[in-house]
Amino acid sequence: MATSLQDLIRNVDPAWQPLEKTGLGTGSASQGQLEDLVLDLLPQLKALHAQQYVYGLWSLQTVFLDPVGRAKLLPGVGQPFVKQGTHVVPGTEPFSAIELQTDDAAWRIGPWTDVYGLGALLRAMICEQTPQSPVRRFVKDTQEPLAAAAPAGYSRQFLRTVDLSTVLQSALRLQSVDELSA
Repeated sequence: MATSLQDLIRNVDPAWQPLEKTGLGTGSASQGQLEDLVLDLLPQLKALHAQQYVYGLWSLQTVFLDPVGRAKLLPGVGQPFVKQGTHVVPGTEPFSAIELQTDDAAWRIGPWTDVYGLGALLRAMICEQTPQSPVRRFVKDTQEPLAAAAPAGYSRQFLRTVDLSTVLQSALRLQSVDELSA
């Protein structure tokens, strides 16, 4: 796998825009738009998970909108469920589940790993700020639940779903993208 974001995004279709350069990534994302984003990404993630891979490369620079506004992941990117050291590309740490940031075999990789990444991405778009790194959260978690903060324009159920997708302990997190989308 490439070692930098620049290497990874070099060959992306030039018509695709990273989320950070769209209204979704600049603080004007409605709940409906974020739900559509999840629905667009769902089949891409399910295909990866069926092959025993996770996307694992979450950030506002590595998820895109195509010219018709459909969300896209970087093509050809996937990390195996099998633990092979740490798997984090610099620049994606705040969005990467803790199991990608440790070589400890007790922190298994699976679909729940992408649930965390997608939840962290949604959280960043709702809060308009980069999420706290999971490693820092593991030491001292200062991340306030979105459902408690209740940002305007989002239902409590939607915010609770985002909160459940970014639980540090993978066993307590939503376990699949189907659970997240439901």
